[in-house]
Amino acid sequence: MVKGPLSFFEEIIVRRYISIALTVLALSLFFDTGDLSASPGLKPSGPVSMRNDHPLYLFYLNMSPDTAATLEDRKFKVGIDYSASNTMAKGGGPGQDYDILIDTEVQSLELNIKYGLSDRIEVEAAAPYLAINKGYLDSFISEFEKAFFSAPADVRKDREKHEYGYSVKYKNRYLINTSDASSGLGDIVLSSKFKIVDGRGLNGPALSVKASVKLPTGDKGDFLGSGKFDYGIGFLADKKLLEKLYGYLNINAVLIDKPNALSDLDIESVIYLGVIAFEYMFTDRLSMVTQLVGSTSPYPDDSNTDIMSNEVLGVNVGFNYAFSDNVIWDMSFYENAMQASSADFSLKTGMRRGF
Repeated sequence: MVKGPLSFFEEIIVRRYISIALTVLALSLFFDTGDLSASPGLKPSGPVSMRNDHPLYLFYLNMSPDTAATLEDRKFKVGIDYSASNTMAKGGGPGQDYDILIDTEVQSLELNIKYGLSDRIEVEAAAPYLAINKGYLDSFISEFEKAFFSAPADVRKDREKHEYGYSVKYKNRYLINTSDASSGLGDIVLSSKFKIVDGRGLNGPALSVKASVKLPTGDKGDFLGSGKFDYGIGFLADKKLLEKLYGYLNINAVLIDKPNALSDLDIESVIYLGVIAFEYMFTDRLSMVTQLVGSTSPYPDDSNTDIMSNEVLGVNVGFNYAFSDNVIWDMSFYENAMQASSADFSLKTGMRRGF
């Protein structure tokens, strides 16, 4: 296949993502009334809030890593995040039940709004705008793998950079087969969190329970969602471990409904997700988060493909910087530790503004 440039439409989408994100960041700083010369006293930010944007996991509710802390009564927090997740994976082939190709990049621009109904109850709405296309990270990832692993992964050697392909073939029938980029609103997620134990008075962990529902707002024809509702419940724990070190634990269970596109497959009805994270406060303004994230795979164990049979496991490294009491900027990176079942590499940046 001859490599070609991004289409005009795709370029407009990518540029629009970046320009909107930068505009919001600038406006957040401009309208902030906090004293930038004063020490903002950055509070722990919690785990890196990044989903698994592997195309085969866009169908399901993916409860983002979160902290047990809740907003104070009648407080708002508005955030906007941009992420790009690059996946290159092949599995199965001619003569086998499965023949899968995923050569994509998923770009997401997400608006997140949180509100404190009381000091213990927080509600949240997250609305992502997604684009699935050939992207712009292929060259960077190939050079990164050359630098740290001597050569790019074998699957990347067989494909030209900046190609796009997304197909799932099962028993000689295509369940998914597209070479056209798509974009649109993804599945909106509504959540509610209740803080069970504050933790401060007892010098113990803070504990919360969180419930989420995924609304079928993503276009299932463009594979931006399943067209079904999903439901999740999670238990969150935070603990101050040392003077500047904090630990976080998330354990989630998600009840999913099989997407129509994959109706021929034997898909599990529950996905289990877990997060363990540590945050170190370098200064009053700067902190660093490292975390391990994982989930079970809902796909058949006997597929003989890493894409479906492998569980999800990956590592995040992120940084938070406080421009003021109410404006926090973050940037993070993700690398998969288990081949093909999550994005090979993701980057994310965002801004949060408290009111």
